[in-house]
Amino acid sequence: MEYKIKIILSSLNDQPSYMTVDGEPLVIPGYEEFEFFIHNDFGRKLFVSEVSTGMGAGLYSTKEAAIKAIQKKIKGKGIEALRKLIADNKMPE
Repeated sequence: MEYKIKIILSSLNDQPSYMTVDGEPLVIPGYEEFEFFIHNDFGRKLFVSEVSTGMGAGLYSTKEAAIKAIQKKIKGKGIEALRKLIADNKMPE
């Protein structure tokens, strides 16, 4: 399933700029409450973004590598920290 999502390109003076990309949902086992999206980073690698914020979660060579790395990041920072980060950075409608 492919769909489009806005991602953050940059944030200048607290005014983020966005672009729309094609990709697909990425389910992170154990963290299904969060919506991640995987898309090509302009042909180089796979980039993962969080859907409601458009914030990037990193560049990866494979889906499997992305899943493992994101699980490790969430475990290291804590699920509450991720919830707060998402709540504080929602994209404007």
